[in-house]
Amino acid sequence: MKFTIWLITFEMITVVCLFWQESFSDAAESQPGVSIFSQTKTPGTEVNWRGNVLIEKVTLTYLEPKTFTQTGEVQTTRVGGWEVVNTISKNPELPYRKEVGIRSDRVEITVQCNLPAYRNVASKGYHTYMFYVPIESLMGMRWTAIIGPSGEPKTVKGVLTEQTPDGELAGSAARWIGFSSMGKNIIFDLNPKGLTSSYCSNSDLHSPWNVRKAGKYITFSISVAARDWGGVLSSKVIIFEASPDDYLNYHTGDPYWYFYQIPIIQNFIFGEYIDDKAYVTIKSNLYDVNKGYGWASNEGLKDYSEVPASFVYTATMGSRDNEFIIKVDKPGLYVVRIFSSNITADESGPFSVISNGEMKARDQKVQGGKYKTITYLQWLPAGEFRLRLTGSWILSGLSLQRVIHENEDYAFNRGVWLVPDIFEPTPVLSSRFYRKPPEYKVAISEIDLPPKKLIEPKSIEGFSDLETSLPAVDDPKMAWRYDGFIGGMGQDNNGTFLEYDTPEKITRRLKEMKAKGVTVVILNGYLARHCFQGQLARVQKKVKEITQIAHSLDIKVIDHCELTILWYMETALRYMSEHLDWCQRTIDDDTLFQGLCPLNRAHRNAYFSRMREYIADTGIDGVMIDEVGFHSGKTCGCDYCRAQFTKETGLIMPIGKNSQMIDTKSSLLHKAWFEWRQKAVGDWWVEFRKKAADNRKDFCIMGYVCNAGLWSEFDYKFGYDLFAMARSNDFVGTEIWLGNPMDNYRFVYADRRYFNIFRHEGGYPVFGLVYHSNDEYFAYFGWAMNNMLGQSTWDSTEVSVKSNTPNFLKWPENMNKQFAREMGDVAIIFSEKSRNWAPSGVPARDGIGLSQILSDNHVQHVILTERSLKESEDLKKFRVVILPSTCCLSDEEIQVVREYVKQGGHVYVMGDAGLLDVYGTARAEWGFADIVGCDVSVNATWPVGTRLSSEGGQSIPYSQSLLKIIPRSNSTSLKVLVNTMNNQGRILGPACVSNTFGKGTITYCSAQLGTMNYQTVYRDTWEYELDPSLAEIFLKTFRETAGSEPLNFEVIQISPQMISSHWRQNIDGVDCTLIHFLNATGVRMKKGDKMVYKKTLPAFPALDKDVIFEIGLPSISQAYVTSPDYAGRKEVRFEKVDEGRYRVIVPKEAIHAYAMVVLQ
Repeated sequence: MKFTIWLITFEMITVVCLFWQESFSDAAESQPGVSIFSQTKTPGTEVNWRGNVLIEKVTLTYLEPKTFTQTGEVQTTRVGGWEVVNTISKNPELPYRKEVGIRSDRVEITVQCNLPAYRNVASKGYHTYMFYVPIESLMGMRWTAIIGPSGEPKTVKGVLTEQTPDGELAGSAARWIGFSSMGKNIIFDLNPKGLTSSYCSNSDLHSPWNVRKAGKYITFSISVAARDWGGVLSSKVIIFEASPDDYLNYHTGDPYWYFYQIPIIQNFIFGEYIDDKAYVTIKSNLYDVNKGYGWASNEGLKDYSEVPASFVYTATMGSRDNEFIIKVDKPGLYVVRIFSSNITADESGPFSVISNGEMKARDQKVQGGKYKTITYLQWLPAGEFRLRLTGSWILSGLSLQRVIHENEDYAFNRGVWLVPDIFEPTPVLSSRFYRKPPEYKVAISEIDLPPKKLIEPKSIEGFSDLETSLPAVDDPKMAWRYDGFIGGMGQDNNGTFLEYDTPEKITRRLKEMKAKGVTVVILNGYLARHCFQGQLARVQKKVKEITQIAHSLDIKVIDHCELTILWYMETALRYMSEHLDWCQRTIDDDTLFQGLCPLNRAHRNAYFSRMREYIADTGIDGVMIDEVGFHSGKTCGCDYCRAQFTKETGLIMPIGKNSQMIDTKSSLLHKAWFEWRQKAVGDWWVEFRKKAADNRKDFCIMGYVCNAGLWSEFDYKFGYDLFAMARSNDFVGTEIWLGNPMDNYRFVYADRRYFNIFRHEGGYPVFGLVYHSNDEYFAYFGWAMNNMLGQSTWDSTEVSVKSNTPNFLKWPENMNKQFAREMGDVAIIFSEKSRNWAPSGVPARDGIGLSQILSDNHVQHVILTERSLKESEDLKKFRVVILPSTCCLSDEEIQVVREYVKQGGHVYVMGDAGLLDVYGTARAEWGFADIVGCDVSVNATWPVGTRLSSEGGQSIPYSQSLLKIIPRSNSTSLKVLVNTMNNQGRILGPACVSNTFGKGTITYCSAQLGTMNYQTVYRDTWEYELDPSLAEIFLKTFRETAGSEPLNFEVIQISPQMISSHWRQNIDGVDCTLIHFLNATGVRMKKGDKMVYKKTLPAFPALDKDVIFEIGLPSISQAYVTSPDYAGRKEVRFEKVDEGRYRVIVPKEAIHAYAMVVLQ
């Protein structure tokens, strides 16, 4: 009967047959003393499983056609129940080690090899280790795999049958795959260290693996790209019997993101704490086996609570020894954190903490009005965890966070090799790093209790006149940054500094780069250097060697590293165990992130001291240090950050449920805290130059934020604010990401304009990191966009100059980016405060959308910040100043705008600009009400779906809500430019008005016309479609604001898909005007199209018309066009059309891809 039910469930007869076969086989082989796994005795094969071959053969790409057994020395060792076979080759052409350890119930395979630089060949693009499992061993079995990135792992399932096609079994590379049929299971754990090890994999164990059906085999392979620089391949797989669904019994399993809060397993609050789903509230409850927690005894326990919204004011207390017991479901390394609060005026204690029999803190006392945290790492087995408190104690909180599962330990109680003291092909993951027992230091801190009630400040003072530490703008020693072309040696963040292992290879590589135009090399290996303590001395020696050779070739060297992240790599978690007091903590419950606090004074001093010696010894020309900030909007709440925040602001951060107030923009305390974090990070950078760089002003500090990190709140939330960094960072920029800058040019060009803020307001160089997917047209286009905005280029992978594009880096008549000045008739104001404190949305999208429309129409403009709203004189060089949704403005900034208009300026105000004060609080009266002659309020809006009425009465859809404009009765000069209209065609009121004030004009439009035409960056499918009607409304109202006089630069005949910029530069003593043109007419994306990462040809179609524009200049004596696309100069015609105004005609043949018109 059982057989019949099973047969109906699984329909394939072949599977039934396999079941019977396996059942008999299992019964025969599951006898006492018979091993599940064994070392095969057949030459060329590897592992048996229950008497049958499981792994038949193994290959390594750069050994082929030879095998491991033909090239390596074999050593067999018995270690603690393991039979271990190591195959070793010390051949410098390909040193390797393959270790196969077999225990009766487990197989552990570890492989490491080092492909030397320039050993690669074109026919072998990847260096791959692969083992082959005969398909009959697994045929008919159901499989379960864990695939996907570490932040989003997912489970997929299937059945291996004769009909399964060749190819990736699970659809993509797998971290874990298990096979099962009735009574028979086998697991291949392909990511034994777990998800938290998933970044910069060359420097640790590679994962995930490709699992493919390939004819008569299931192949398991792990690869690294085989490039000129070579590289290390290290990986491990564990094979054992278990259910395929048992992944979480062997791993922590929690998704791992770049910034990672160590998973909270239990978070207990003691006493009468207010209910909160984030915590388990414990009173004097005895241990309950069903709940899995409680006290061993409740005798003499007392619960109390003064402020149930803050757990530091609740507790259970006792005066005799007691144990709190927690059931632990998974064995592993845990963070144990204990809170002890003393709400009295007298000192409490002493008490001691004994954790599973280990003394962790002895004779602790807590001063009156303070709380103490005791934090430590401890290995806990599955079962009961007993926290013993002795003496007179107070317990307010207790949490457990699981760092790694016991099965993921390859850093504390052992390394990656089973046999540690034999040949290792590289220093990567060397056994010597794990010989010394780890230190588990206990972190103890004592902090003032926060107020019993949340204290909101009535106002925020902010910070002004902050110290800077920067080179002089015109310092000749630093001129190299402006025209620098930055390239990596190849290995990117995955590097180990083993890639170019001789001076000859280093020299060869640097000469190759120099020949292609690279002037600055950026070193990227071992990004989080603190995770690799055993490598630091070797890396320093190698960087010094590279720098000396680079300098002999007149190449500058920037070292790229990272400050705070603790990936599970090599010795990172050991380093954390020694410095728990340096870790970032949350403000709400003091739990830990797996990262270091940048502000912690001990960490800071240690880092500055090490970097001072490192910079002096290596001779590098600069650094780029990532992640000098926080890992969450809720960090850091460590004792140093709390005390320093209070010291500098007089405010106190809450903890517990009250702290939720600090995590909302409506709280002034939240804003004060974020402002302080921004200032504190800026202080870090200033101190870095002083102490680590020995206050050198000829030392470059590159400042980098992620794409959109300048103008969105994302990076600001994490403390990576480029304006704070620029107090010491003298070369700033970001990535031009997603690999296709050409089709995404409208967004990219506007974004690059925003970064030019630092040129306009500081005079400092800007870089753009071009991701080009190794497409030469994308590489050229990305460089050209940077160049025409006066920015340097960092090439993402390799300088991609090929036969179809010119060597643009060798262009002899390029603009001098250090001394050229960008020109524009229009300034768009980007508001930092609006970015930070707008109640919702991303205000900058309105400005970016307007910039895109202006660029389509060749209206030359620049982007400025509130820093340019200090004096009205700073605005006088612009015909029009646009304030697009700059909701948060100070009284002083509004007054500067008023004065600019009064003196004859033209201002275009849009959306909610000026409706809030500088910290996002609604104004009693709109800041521009009296000069526009209208009232506008955040509380008065037209409903969504209200339409706009154009000049001719055309009804235009508008999908967002609109603020109501209420004209004042005394506004006699008010002019309505656009109206609102309902669906029935009835006019409701004005949507855009213009008024005169003093000698100038101010226009206000309640519609966010830029936001409605904002184009973002697309990765997969193109979704953008220009709304021409709304764009036309903006252009008409903009022209109305600018007045009847032409702008300095006016388009006569230029395609909207040409990109232009306007500069002035002194050439040979003559002040010249430079007009750049970049041909984007090859972009043909429309809504619904799939993005491509190789340019569809022709990339730069021939122009069908001459380019014609007018420009205001006193005179022109000579005009020509020059380009990287051809040698020499080509003549340009010009004619005078009015006094001080000329028409310029550029022959269409003179602009192929990118060209620059020079007017003398």
